[in-house]
Amino acid sequence: MDSAFKIFRERMKNLVIIERLCYNILWICVSWRDTKWGASMAVSYKKLFKLMIDKNMRKKDLVQAAHISYSTLEKLDDGANVQMDVIERVCRAMECTVDDIVEFLPDDASPENRTDDLVR
Repeated sequence: MDSAFKIFRERMKNLVIIERLCYNILWICVSWRDTKWGASMAVSYKKLFKLMIDKNMRKKDLVQAAHISYSTLEKLDDGANVQMDVIERVCRAMECTVDDIVEFLPDDASPENRTDDLVR
């Protein structure tokens, strides 16, 4: 009976591992779909960098004033998504509103019409 219990326990461990693996694969697929097909809105922070030039502010100054990291600043520079609290800290540091630093870009390509990066 003891060996049957060991076999049962080992199979249950394997099922848990498989379940976790399937969950991770599903999460990766959903995340990829959301980033590739525009579940998040495209934004541009060009207005932020123009405002920095107007205020004679360097990137280093913004990092220190807004208490953000250089990698977060690079995300802004690349137009990547950042947390809303980052936008808030930048606005407070720059003494401006969100409209002064963020521009929402139109999303012309719906998921049905996109053909780039699709595997058929």
